[in-house]
Amino acid sequence: MDYRYLRSFISVAKHLSFSRASQELGIAQSAISRQIRLFEASLGTQLVVRSPHHVHLTSKGRELYLSATHFENLTSELFSGDRQPTIRIGILHGVLEEWFVNHVSQYLQKIDCNFQIKVATPRQLIQEMKDGLYDLIFTSQNIQTDTVTSIRLFPEDIALISKHPIALSEIYRERWVVFSEDDFMFQTFKKRSEKILQVNSITAILNLVKRGAGIAVVPRHLLYKVPSSEFSILPLKTKKEWSLYCSIQNQKYQPKYLKGLLEQLQNK
Repeated sequence: MDYRYLRSFISVAKHLSFSRASQELGIAQSAISRQIRLFEASLGTQLVVRSPHHVHLTSKGRELYLSATHFENLTSELFSGDRQPTIRIGILHGVLEEWFVNHVSQYLQKIDCNFQIKVATPRQLIQEMKDGLYDLIFTSQNIQTDTVTSIRLFPEDIALISKHPIALSEIYRERWVVFSEDDFMFQTFKKRSEKILQVNSITAILNLVKRGAGIAVVPRHLLYKVPSSEFSILPLKTKKEWSLYCSIQNQKYQPKYLKGLLEQLQNK
C-alpha cells in the first residue's frame, strides 16, 4: 500500500465526492483523482466507482474506509489534545428534534467532542451506514450483519393524527401527509390514498395536519408536548411492534467517547 495517498482516499470516501475532497484538502480535483488511481494501482484493486453524477465505494473500498476511520479515531483518543473526536450520526428527523437533542446537550456537559448529525430517510441511513459514513444511526430497523449491530432503545407507539376525528374506514379518502416511502402511514395501511403530500420534515407534517391539510401516522413521543386541542389522536395497534434502534459499526474496540454516548442512550 502506498500510504501517501490514503488521506485523499479517506476524504473522497467520506464525502463521496472528488470536488468536496479537493476543497477539504486544498488540492486540485485532478490531483485527487490521480492520487486515487495511483492508490488503487498500489493495492491492485478498485476502491472507488466513478460516474458522471455519483461516486460509490466498492466493497473493498468500504472495508478500507471503515478500518481507516476507526484507526483515526483510536489515534486521536491515544494522542488527545491535538484534536477533538467527532461522532458522525445519521438520524430520523422526528427522533432528532423530540428526543436526541436532549441527549446531545447532556452529553456535551460531560464530554467535549464534535458532532456531525445528518437527517435522512431510513433507507438512506441504512445504506450510508453500510458505506461507513456514520458511527451511529437511529431508525426503526433492527440491523444485524457482519459489519453493523443494532441495540433496541425503547418501544414506539404510533397514532393517527387529524384535524378532526375520522373513522379508520374513511382514511383512504383523506390526503395522507407522509415523510417518505418508508412512512408509518404506508407501513400501517395496505391500501393507499390517491392524495399524497410528501414533505421530509416532521415539524411541517405536524403543522400541515394541524391546519387541516391532511392526516398522518406518527410516533406518540412526538405528541407529548403538543396541546391535545390541536389534534384528534387515534392510537393504532398493529401486528408489527415498532421500536427505536441505535445501529453501530461492529468494532472490537470502541473509543471511550462513543461508548459513553451509548451508555447514556441505553440508561435513559
